[in-house]
Amino acid sequence: MLHVRVVSPPGLTGDLTGRLTADPGVANLVVLPAAATHPDGDAVQFDVTTGSANRVLSQLRGLGLHHSSSVIIETVDAAIADPSTHAAWHRLFHGERAPIWELMYARIREDAEYGPSFFLLLVLAGLIGASG
Repeated sequence: MLHVRVVSPPGLTGDLTGRLTADPGVANLVVLPAAATHPDGDAVQFDVTTGSANRVLSQLRGLGLHHSSSVIIETVDAAIADPSTHAAWHRLFHGERAPIWELMYARIREDAEYGPSFFLLLVLAGLIGASG
C-alpha cells in the first residue's frame, strides 16, 4: 500500500476527488481545502493499493498535478484495518504485484549519479575487451 500527498489547485480538486472516489483501490481520502501553501491549494491525501497505483498515478499525471505541485508517495509498511472493509487491499494472487512504474522512474531520476569510479570501470572494461 502507498500513501500519496498532493497539493491540488482549487479548480482541479473536485475532478481529482471524483476520480479518486471512483477507484476501488483508493481509501482514506482526506481533503483539506486551502490548507497548503507554497504552492497554494488544497491538500489531498489518500492511500492506494499497489494494484491500483499505476492507474491512479497516471490519472494524477493526466491532470497535470506534477507540473503545478509535487506528488509525494510513501510506502506504508503496516496498516491496522479491518480486512472486510477494504476488500480491494487483499486481491493479490500468490503475492504477485505489478511494478509501480512512477516510483521506478522517480528512483532512477533521483539516483542517476555516476561517480568517477564508474567511468574508470567502463574504461577498464573497454581496454580488457579490446585486448581480448
